[in-house]
Amino acid sequence: MISWILKFLTKRPQYVRLRNNNVDISSTILFTSTGAPQGCVLSPLLFTSYTSDCRSAYTSIPIIKFADDTSIQGLISCHTDLMNYFTTIRHFVTWCDKHFLSLNLIKTQEMIIDFRTKDNTHESVLIKCKNITITDIYKYLGVFFDNHLNWHKQSSVVTSKMNQRLYFIRKLNEFHIDHTIINLFYSSTMESIVSFCLIAWGGNITCNDENKINSIINKVQKITNIPLLKLKEIFVHLVKKKIIQIKVNSQHPLYREIRYSSRQSSTIVLYPKIRTERYRNSFLPSALRALNNQL
Repeated sequence: MISWILKFLTKRPQYVRLRNNNVDISSTILFTSTGAPQGCVLSPLLFTSYTSDCRSAYTSIPIIKFADDTSIQGLISCHTDLMNYFTTIRHFVTWCDKHFLSLNLIKTQEMIIDFRTKDNTHESVLIKCKNITITDIYKYLGVFFDNHLNWHKQSSVVTSKMNQRLYFIRKLNEFHIDHTIINLFYSSTMESIVSFCLIAWGGNITCNDENKINSIINKVQKITNIPLLKLKEIFVHLVKKKIIQIKVNSQHPLYREIRYSSRQSSTIVLYPKIRTERYRNSFLPSALRALNNQL
């Protein structure tokens, strides 16, 4: 099998062909032995194997790999954590050089999330004699993160996309399309935008941003005359669905965070210690509340 995969990955011929006035123009054939064909069934397995040794030595500073969108996240509580954070970055850069991977330093950015009011100065990250830009907003895997975690940018993008699609809802209604079909169109093109990664950002958006999204949902509901879930209702539904999946998956990182009452045969889950309203509205506490309410 190893020989088979090696044969598949090495000396792959490729060329570019153009058609001009019914005449085919082809480039010379180039043989490549790097990477893996895009869309290949083996690609995820090969990526996992290729990057398996790219790991952090510190549990508080994980390296999260998703194809070319790799992030290094550091929970900095003391000066030692900060030094470990810089060490992890240096090791990652060394690993990339060793494995013939080129870092795009223009696209590489750092976001600092710090809610302290004092002693919040931060050293710059330096990679190959270049200071990495510190940004306030960053798009990662389709979601806009901001350094205050108020998700204003994310909700603004969702609102904009929903408004664009609201035009088509109105047109379908003008054409007297059956409301059931319009509702199906809403579910597939608008509600899917709202629900995308909602368990991460839906609990802590501002009331103003929530009202803007609900206002668009109300407009669609007025057209179709079919009851639609509001933003918080979609959020609760999704977190409840997710926490039920976590309960039965002992390999999930949050599985150990679900603790039950000490009473015998109790199915009531215990809340984690909550110090801030921000954490209270985040996924895990919200999911545990939804789970207990269901019971």
